[in-house]
Amino acid sequence: MKKVLLIHNPTAGDAAHDKKALTGELKNAGYEAAYFSTKTSWKEIPRDVELTVIAGGDGTVRKAVVNLIEEKHEVLKKPFAILPLGTANNIATTLGICGNTREIIASWESAKEMPFHLSSLESGHEMHCLLEGAGCGVFPFHIQNMIKNPMEDGLGTQERMQVDLQRLLKSISVYKPDYCELLVDGLDHSGKYLLIEALNIKCVGTNLFLSPAGDPFDDKLDLVLMKETDKEKFANYVYSKIMGKELTLDIEPIPASRVSFRCEHNLYHVDDELIKNKDNSLLHVRAARKTVSFLVTERPTFAKAMVG
Repeated sequence: MKKVLLIHNPTAGDAAHDKKALTGELKNAGYEAAYFSTKTSWKEIPRDVELTVIAGGDGTVRKAVVNLIEEKHEVLKKPFAILPLGTANNIATTLGICGNTREIIASWESAKEMPFHLSSLESGHEMHCLLEGAGCGVFPFHIQNMIKNPMEDGLGTQERMQVDLQRLLKSISVYKPDYCELLVDGLDHSGKYLLIEALNIKCVGTNLFLSPAGDPFDDKLDLVLMKETDKEKFANYVYSKIMGKELTLDIEPIPASRVSFRCEHNLYHVDDELIKNKDNSLLHVRAARKTVSFLVTERPTFAKAMVG
């Protein structure tokens, strides 16, 4: 049997995705799984594996990759595979990973390793690794509101998606765009913004497809900029998702290697986490700082955005 490392968020998914069920599915497919819970010390991870399987949502994928990089762990030389068990699963969606657990595991037999470029955000003397995106404006404002007023327990995936979208719509309506100093590959784009988002993948948040062409296999960021005049457009897009539709934003991202910014609100995020910028210094996002490999059945297509 091929030996794999299974990194599992035990709070993700349901009983069909607990330790016993996941290790059983892997065994049936010919994999011997060394189980590791995200609640355990990362120093206890075994080294002699051929594949690292991450079972959880986007937060679990980020936590696993970042912690293994910090530990300079041997498993980084081997590819990652994702069993998406979270709410949004933006990383898996970007990589074209879909289906039930059994189907995804079966697909690994013919899957290929693809280099996934990790970007970084520098805040003072701190360095943050990003897989999804980083920025300022209404997104970190919304994340802050969700932290202050968490969802009630027991909600299903679709219910959580709906609550998050409805609260995001509220955040968009009340957020006041502020002045942001912004440099894109050295060119000045400063002004008042509703949202500044440097993307590593095509969707963030609650499956918000801000950059349908966002390709983690290239060496560029996709910078999405929205000004106050875009507030109604963005609100309509979020409302369409609440109603079960999928419009496409007619906002063309800017390809960039380096994005530097700071805003008057001094509120920023990396992926789904808020970050501190105590002296409100200029933050720097750089593309393709590190590379890890993910298994994909075929190279996903990243079509250019079309007006919906």
